[in-house]
Amino acid sequence: MTTTAAQSGRNGRPTRVAAVHAQGDRLRLVVLSTDAQPEVLEAVDLPLGQAGDVCGVIKRHNVDFVVAVAPARQCVCRCVDMPGAGDDPGDAISLLLETQLPGDPPAHRRAGGVVRGGVNGQRVALLTGWIDRDGAAVDWAAIIDPACWVAEVASIEALRTDRKGLLAHADQSAGTISVFAAGEKDTAARVLVEDGSNQDVWRQAVVRAIEETAAAAGLDTADQDIRARDIVLVMSASDRAALSAKMIGIDPAAAWLDTFGVALGAALVAGSAHANRRGLAGLSLASRAVSEPALVRAAGWLAQPRNALVTCMAAIVLMLMTPLTFAWGRAALLEHKADAAKQHELQQRERSRSAAVYGELNKSYWPVTKLLSDISRAAPMGVEVDQVTIAPQQGSVLIEGRAELLEDVHTFRGNLNDSGVFERAQTARTQGTDDGTIEFSLTANVGNAHVLYRGEQDFAARTLAQQLYQEDDASNLNWTPSSGSDSIRRAPVRSRRAEARNDGSDRRPASTAKPAGDIPPPLTPEQLQSTDRTALMKAKVARYTALRKVEDEEAKNRLQDELNQLDERLNALRAGGTP
Repeated sequence: MTTTAAQSGRNGRPTRVAAVHAQGDRLRLVVLSTDAQPEVLEAVDLPLGQAGDVCGVIKRHNVDFVVAVAPARQCVCRCVDMPGAGDDPGDAISLLLETQLPGDPPAHRRAGGVVRGGVNGQRVALLTGWIDRDGAAVDWAAIIDPACWVAEVASIEALRTDRKGLLAHADQSAGTISVFAAGEKDTAARVLVEDGSNQDVWRQAVVRAIEETAAAAGLDTADQDIRARDIVLVMSASDRAALSAKMIGIDPAAAWLDTFGVALGAALVAGSAHANRRGLAGLSLASRAVSEPALVRAAGWLAQPRNALVTCMAAIVLMLMTPLTFAWGRAALLEHKADAAKQHELQQRERSRSAAVYGELNKSYWPVTKLLSDISRAAPMGVEVDQVTIAPQQGSVLIEGRAELLEDVHTFRGNLNDSGVFERAQTARTQGTDDGTIEFSLTANVGNAHVLYRGEQDFAARTLAQQLYQEDDASNLNWTPSSGSDSIRRAPVRSRRAEARNDGSDRRPASTAKPAGDIPPPLTPEQLQSTDRTALMKAKVARYTALRKVEDEEAKNRLQDELNQLDERLNALRAGGTP
């Protein structure tokens, strides 16, 4: 598992620390939160063979930093006074680690930090080293992979709450005794290796080591009940009570501290708010790779004659080849751009030829269907186009047809001129006929056959029958004119010719008087009460037609009254009722 700190507090201090301590065949884990008031989140005691379960606890608590306690049998230590080290004693501690530690451990297995001394609170450097005396392997470390290690003597020192005091830890299974004492005379730290095979001999060795260290520091061991039981963790009652008050989640009972005391001290060292104290957790199982600056590595490589010769030859070749390379690059770039320019020119020529072809097509060929549609849109109601002659060679069209009024012919000609498709439209011929219509011929030049012309009449919204007869239900398909009334198909919306005659504005060419034609008989009550809308519409159309042709005023009045009655009846049928 990865134990590098993922989240750290202020000044690089981890916010959650897990400490692992192996003692005999047991593995002790303490998870500590380093908030304003430290709190033990969980303490676990597992068999050494279940080291993998420790990883699960670490992940569950989102631990930032994992520290392990180095085997005490392989550690050495020493306390050195630091009266004038200044505010940053880091350099002084590094120098002391190189000169004062016995056994000359390698750099990655040396760690030191500042602790409080017993003499007037003077600062003391606690130096620790990890010496592989017997080549013992730490197998469980490969599973947990701690980020760093701390000596056992530094762990028990972290449990101290007073300026003066004595702490010791004895591991009979490993045969090690770690003692730290701070008194009025001196501050001392010792790690001893004894024979733990005999219980009595082991007890005597532990008592002797504690008494000797206490005497060297100027402490009295009378308050230390070191003979009352099997010694594991020696700690005064006042230190136990103060530690319990300072932290959350610990049990001040001797049994709990005997089991988890060393692991708790290691967590306190790694999570300390003081960087100088955190330096005690700087031991490493393997050597750390030192990364040299790139310039230093390059200088070292060039210091070898063979590498220097190769570099000089490469520089000469580069100096000679660089101009040629740039010239080749410029030539390749120009060739690429020239090919692109040629391709663009070919595309432009192809587009020009296509435009010329389409231009000739526009001049030579007209969309005949569109022109017929444009002529139909320009023709007003009341105009019937009988024949259209299109002459592309002359660029003109000839339109022949009939209109009800001369005004319709003029309107038709004006619509052609305004369409944008035709221009210079002229009336070639107008002639009145016996049935009252006007035959006409129009000529127009085609200005632009491809212009879109929509016209003013929207037969999609209202059909021709609806616009002619002003009936919403009129249909070009359902209505059939009565026999003998072939001119009904040209019935206007209003009797425009009659109105033109009444106001004296009939501009139709002079012709003979119209025959009266057939006048429908008077409507019977049965016909007026009929529900056949088709029959009623036929009767209405017949009276419209007769009204346009009759000259007798009495007949005209009767026809008009009947038209009004038919309108009322049709309106009533559309409304769903009967009059």
